[in-house]
Order: sequence, then C-alpha cells, then structure tokens
Amino acid sequence: MAAPSLGRSATDLVVHSWSGGELPPRQEGNLVAAVKAGTGFAGWRGGVIGTNVRSAEYLRMVGSRSLWRGDGLQEFTVRIVAMPDRDGVITKGIEDYGVVTEHYWVLTGAHNSALAASVLVPETADAWDVPVEFPVVWTRRWGVGRVFVCTLGHRVADLEVPQTATMVGRVLTWAART
Repeated sequence: MAAPSLGRSATDLVVHSWSGGELPPRQEGNLVAAVKAGTGFAGWRGGVIGTNVRSAEYLRMVGSRSLWRGDGLQEFTVRIVAMPDRDGVITKGIEDYGVVTEHYWVLTGAHNSALAASVLVPETADAWDVPVEFPVVWTRRWGVGRVFVCTLGHRVADLEVPQTATMVGRVLTWAART
C-alpha cells in the first residue's frame, strides 16, 4: 500500500514512536518532505533515534542516532541547559530534576538546540574513564518544519514526571504547524 502524502493541509504534527523499524524509501521521502514543508515532527527515545538507522536523510532530519543505552534503568539528573531555548517557551520555569530510566549515548547534530542534557558516568567495566555529557531533549528546524526529540520515555511513568510532561506538552504545541 502506498504511503499517503503528508501535504501542507493534511498534517500539522507527526508523533513518531516506532523502535527498530525501517521505513520504505517512498514513505521516508514523504515524511522528510512533509517536515521540510512545515509538518512538525516529535517523538521520544528509540522510537525516533533507534529507527530508520540506515537512512541518512531521516537521521539528518532528527539530528541524532542512538549508539548505546545503559543496561536497565539508571538514576541520573536531567540538567536544563542554561541558555533558553530558541523560542523561549519550552523550558521556562523548569529546573534540573532526577529520573530513573534508560540512559542513552547518542550521536548528535550540530543544528540541534539542546534543551536538557545528562551526564553518563563511567562504571568500573566501561571503556571510557571520564563522564560524558549528552543531550536528553532537543529541538531543531528542518526546512520550515520543527523537530523535537526526547530520549526519556522508556516507560509511561517517565513521561509522567512533571518536568518531562511539561516539556513534552509545550514542545508538541511548539512543533505543530502554526
């Protein structure tokens, strides 16, 4: 079955959460073209950065790829980036907070605007010996579309943490075509 075209009047926001899959080239092309034309794109964790990993165009659009996630749930701090987000509304009034969820090691794009970050601290058996900071929440523009990615969200409870829920709610509105 052919993928529908996500034209200007058809879709304001695509919320993507499909881990491990690969879109057929035509569907991927339609999705990326729709975002370039102004459709918003949002999602969390492996449903965005762990899918379509063979697609350079998709990966450039989302601005990241998951390389590794910690074994099981880990406790860490989500640090709100000091510089306000480019639109000034997503992180307003939110302070650093603790979570217990999967912790992702991500490759990240230079065009991302990090809204929150975390530090992955090496364990005794790890190959690296210094803490590494990674973005946890970011936005970016792709064409005239707005893209949002959040690495939190392994469990529904992760998205119910008040600070995460506030950011996700605000950013879904931000990302949707206005």
